[in-house]
Amino acid sequence: MEGKGRSFVMVAAALALGMFAMVMLPCYAEIPEGESEVPMFACPQHTAYGQTPYLPGDSGWCAAISDIDSSVYRLDNFDVGSYPIEAVHWWGIGSCGDGTKSFVLMFYENNGGSPGALNATYTVTPTVTVVDGLYAGTDPGYHFVASLDTPCFLSSGWLCIYSASDPCSFSWLCSPNGDAIGYYGAGPSPVSSPLQTDMDNAFCLISSDVPIEGEGGGEGEEEGEGEEVNFLMTCLFPTEAGQEPFDSESAWETQMSEEGAAIVYDNFSVGRMPITGVRWWGLGDCTSPNDQFVVKIHEDAGGTPGEAVFDYTGPPSRVEATGEFFELAEAYVYTLLFEETPICLPTGWVSVYSPAGGCQFEWLGSENGMDGSSLAGLAPALNPLPFDMALCVVAGYEPCPDHNLECPNESLWLQAPFAPEDGGWCAAPSDADMGAYHYENFSGLSASIQEVSWWGTGSCDTGDKTFVIEFRADDQGQPGGLYSWYWITPSISPVDGLYGGTLPGARYTAQLSPPCPYRSGWISIYAADDPCEFDWLCSTGGDGLSYYGAGLNPMENLYSSDTNFAFCLAATGEDPAACPAETFFSQPIALPGDPLYGSRESDFARPSINMDNFSSLNGSIHGITWWGTGESGSKFPCGPMPESFWVKFYLDEQGQPGAIYDQYVVTPAVTEAFVQGITSSTRTVYRFDATLNIPCDLESGWIAIQALGQCCCFWGWSASSSGDSLSYHYEDYQQTAETMDFAFCFTPVETEGQAEGMTEGEGMVEGEEEGMIEGEEEGVTEGQTEGEGLEEGLIEGEEGEGAIEGEGQEEGLIEGEEGQAEGIIEGEGQLEGEGLTEGEGEDRCYTLDQACDHVITLSALLRVIQFFNSNGFHCQPGTEDGYAPGPGDVSCLIHDSDYNPQDWHISLSELLRVIQFFNFGGYHYCPEEGTEDGYCPGLA
Repeated sequence: MEGKGRSFVMVAAALALGMFAMVMLPCYAEIPEGESEVPMFACPQHTAYGQTPYLPGDSGWCAAISDIDSSVYRLDNFDVGSYPIEAVHWWGIGSCGDGTKSFVLMFYENNGGSPGALNATYTVTPTVTVVDGLYAGTDPGYHFVASLDTPCFLSSGWLCIYSASDPCSFSWLCSPNGDAIGYYGAGPSPVSSPLQTDMDNAFCLISSDVPIEGEGGGEGEEEGEGEEVNFLMTCLFPTEAGQEPFDSESAWETQMSEEGAAIVYDNFSVGRMPITGVRWWGLGDCTSPNDQFVVKIHEDAGGTPGEAVFDYTGPPSRVEATGEFFELAEAYVYTLLFEETPICLPTGWVSVYSPAGGCQFEWLGSENGMDGSSLAGLAPALNPLPFDMALCVVAGYEPCPDHNLECPNESLWLQAPFAPEDGGWCAAPSDADMGAYHYENFSGLSASIQEVSWWGTGSCDTGDKTFVIEFRADDQGQPGGLYSWYWITPSISPVDGLYGGTLPGARYTAQLSPPCPYRSGWISIYAADDPCEFDWLCSTGGDGLSYYGAGLNPMENLYSSDTNFAFCLAATGEDPAACPAETFFSQPIALPGDPLYGSRESDFARPSINMDNFSSLNGSIHGITWWGTGESGSKFPCGPMPESFWVKFYLDEQGQPGAIYDQYVVTPAVTEAFVQGITSSTRTVYRFDATLNIPCDLESGWIAIQALGQCCCFWGWSASSSGDSLSYHYEDYQQTAETMDFAFCFTPVETEGQAEGMTEGEGMVEGEEEGMIEGEEEGVTEGQTEGEGLEEGLIEGEEGEGAIEGEGQEEGLIEGEEGQAEGIIEGEGQLEGEGLTEGEGEDRCYTLDQACDHVITLSALLRVIQFFNSNGFHCQPGTEDGYAPGPGDVSCLIHDSDYNPQDWHISLSELLRVIQFFNFGGYHYCPEEGTEDGYCPGLA
């Protein structure tokens, strides 16, 4: 279709395991051919939004750095209405004007006047034109133009443009137009604590749908109307390696891919972009939501699949792609998005197959692949196929770290290494076989250490070598007593480049189990395998102080050094030595090194019991977290940990425990918090988490936690570093006051009022808008938990804006079959009080429209898509809308979206109807129009 531009309405539906399917509805817009030349300082024709730059001779011109190498990112706002953004023009100065440099364009949603959730990102290499004149008499200006491979459907929001090439410095030119509101972010992310400025930047957003003079309204040309569109035969955006399937009008191929018969592999190349998912197409009987697939991502081993770096077995998301496919079989599109850390693998192979005894799977081929060939067979006997496979490798938004030299995002302590090309790099032996040990200091950590990364050269990079990580106390500014150590076989990944032109470097990563709770001290990392030589790489950071020890007793032969070594300390999950995030009363555990660190027996077998006080709770106690360890009478460690505990609550009686108020026997979840000590007295401290089956509503009083263990390994309740230095201990029939506080935390019950305040109206406290919507959806929204069955971060703010133009494109699907559901909408009391504006019988509100403002929000639309992708839906009180995905109870009122027929399933035509309301910016109740559902697109 020459002269056509292709755009999509994209709607993401979050599913279990973080997977989602994407409904992509193609539409077409005329792109003018032979467009006249545009002045170099002006926005071109078809501009949907524009802010032109200052001219070189203008007073007040300015430019501001926006560059990944400088970690500074500029953002400006825009409003294009309903037009899809297909190209971007911008202006700047700097060293990025030779036409070979890459830029990143990031579109963010609007969040109350500031940048919100990321909507889309593009990495582009723009065409560049040098503009007339010099800024400040010395600096040439550049006009950059880039087309977007897939249009951006975001009506209003924020645009961030920055240079992604290194070395390349880019400063974004200012504009005299705009609202004098901009933002900039510093650090690893454009919207990490952005700061507001009064600067507007020069850019234009282009859409071929924008009419030019003499074209009329730009609509009604009916180009492409009536064409049959396979709307699920496209790659999921953003895609770095996209091989869409053969369509139904061309010669097509499939290849069986089943364990034990033949496994199919296809290769990919994504550069530095991280892999976050895979999408593929196939025929066969793998149509059930429970059908399993094996998906692996392999390294490239000289043109064939190598070791698997990702291995998943389970059910992907699946949607029927086109109904009857080639009049022979049904085709399905399968999508798997990763929950874990994205995979940084520039090139490699993907294998997809059904496991032994599973469904029959025929992988659909592609005619637009990477190299026109894939492999099939049972390794190592793999044979080439004369076509590529229908495969999309989904990419993340931020590039993978360059050189594999960056500390993780969750790092508590960062000392990154020199890069191979850096002058001044160094490495020094840290190896037990050589009797060489280096010690580096750290301090000020905010959480327990769960992961350690370090870098080095030598012969210990084969992946099966053992290292020792020591943590030592600080002794007047140098390494002190050994606190704990870990024997580790780390994961290893290579560093790009060679140190000194000959030495390969490697990055080592180890998970600590249990975590190390030290917040400051010294770390030593050395190779323990023989033969294996390890040289620890130096760091570009640090305080200029480390220590070196030699011989069999290195701590007795310490030497100071001004060299720092490369390591990172990270917290990769919930800290088991900290209270849960939702805690509303906190007395966390005193950590080793704290003078208050310790424990006291509280065990029914002794018998002994400890009691500590609490006060001023603002809710009922639902969960309890506490810490403790096993102790014998001689204080040596013992185990196992007791399975059950007796939790008692007492009233306060003049500052000491009074009458018992409530009591529970609980079986908590047990987690290793940390290990204290390294000798025969080594003691593991555990964290215990329990939920009370009936919440306790005591606001102030005392709590006792007593182990129900067996003699004679007595359980000790760990001390806390906070509290009022008052507790009571009962033993040998005597109760004594103590100055020790004990470690425990309370998490609250989400009462009806609390849940409403947190979720109604996206953070609006109940009552502020009560008069506006009272009675409209109260039975649905009270007590809701937002996104029942969904992961909020995956569905809120996802792509999906755009226009279907509803009239004519899908009219046969949407406007037909009138009257089938009309009686349900108009029936007496069918929706009375649920979707109705109170007291107005002629103005009904759609079930999805919980605010009753006659607008279908993105989150509401995603809710219906969740039902569409599920095996139906059912009634479930307590969710945000009174419904939940999957089959179940159908005794409640029918959902407005389920009308043709009313079968507790959302069909494609029913989904398209809701998308139509979403794209029209609203809907209104129109029973007199005789529509299929009693509603019409657009606000009344």
